[in-house]
Amino acid sequence: MLANALVDAGALTAMELDIHKGMVTFNLFTHHPELTGHKLLPDMTRPADRYLTPDWRDFIMVTAA
Repeated sequence: MLANALVDAGALTAMELDIHKGMVTFNLFTHHPELTGHKLLPDMTRPADRYLTPDWRDFIMVTAA
């Protein structure tokens, strides 16, 4: 499902995020009027605001469109 979403969004190169479905997270963020997270797919189990608080085990990639 995530791979199809990335292809539909126009991705030419992508990578597997996690082999465990319950661990996969892909969030989009808006900043009007405040920074808010949104899940790419509604059935992703992690909260949409997951990367708005520190976590010692995770890394993130931020891009601007």
